Amino acid sequence: GALYVSGANQVTTNRPIAYSGANARLIIHKPSDTVIVSSVVGSGDPHLLFSVAASDKWAFHANCFFDVGAGGAAIFATGTATATSLVLGDSISGRHISGAIGTTVVQLQGAQAKLVQIDGTLDVNAAGTIGIGFNQYVSDTAGTVLKKGSTIEAVRISPA
Repeated sequence: GALYVSGANQVTTNRPIAYSGANARLIIHKPSDTVIVSSVVGSGDPHLLFSVAASDKWAFHANCFFDVGAGGAAIFATGTATATSLVLGDSISGRHISGAIGTTVVQLQGAQAKLVQIDGTLDVNAAGTIGIGFNQYVSDTAGTVLKKGSTIEAVRISPA
């Protein structure tokens, strides 16, 4: 079952959460590594995601620790929700984009260890989940890893 949070209360968890009340805040801590090897197919991280209701508005910040193999990485927002508005920015390129869930926000090319910070706002159309996804930029046998200890923090700006 889901864990419900309301008002100014906070919770730390590693699975999707449902909310009641405005200004609900959550911090999700990634409990283990997620590895993608030899694949340019996008995958949502199983830990860094949360549930959103239709017509909600959210702001979020993610600290994503990556160990990137030679294949690099493409990083994006993912989930089952749909958005009337999604704006994302990242700490690597310094740019921001508006787009649909699944639009790549930043690409890392070549082997490197990197902290990627992603900030975003989301106006939800249809309820579902939202979170961080990634894949290899170029398919390679050297894995791309989203590391344990990565976090996503989200604040519900307005309820449905």
